[in-house]
Amino acid sequence: MSKEEIIKLLMLLQTAYPRFYANQTKEDLAGAVDLWHDMFKNENVDVVFMATRELLGTLKYPPTIADVKEKMYSLTTNEVDNMTLWNELDKAARNCLYNTQTIFDNLSPLVKKFVGSPAQLRELALTDPDVFATVTKGQFLKQMDILKKREKEAKMMLPESRQLLENLTESFKLLE
Repeated sequence: MSKEEIIKLLMLLQTAYPRFYANQTKEDLAGAVDLWHDMFKNENVDVVFMATRELLGTLKYPPTIADVKEKMYSLTTNEVDNMTLWNELDKAARNCLYNTQTIFDNLSPLVKKFVGSPAQLRELALTDPDVFATVTKGQFLKQMDILKKREKEAKMMLPESRQLLENLTESFKLLE
């Protein structure tokens, strides 16, 4: 997003919430433009405006940057519920004794992260059915919430921060 687009966005907020912006100075507004531009410069302008307009109908006070980012995430992410993911793993584990690699490759990214490798999927398939249906299922459901949270945080992270973390992670790999 350009600074001009950010100004239009903040004008939209000022129109929707006139009392909130009534006492702001030019310096305050310039600071807000700079901050919002820094936070949304790499985002799609249409998605930012759509998220902001959606929030206008639900919030009594102007949305924060976090509100807009959260709404953007919910608008652009088709989150699958944990039981659907569990059923995917359950089906894969029941059918993977012969085509383990192919079945592993076709798992959704979150299930694949939980499983880790084709060999681990095969191990899950060989687990006692009662243990798989109780213990493994409980572990899976708990881990899915954690994995989804991490994925969301990574998706909402600023590109510069994401790049810094990737560089640090790569540096640690080199030290091993």
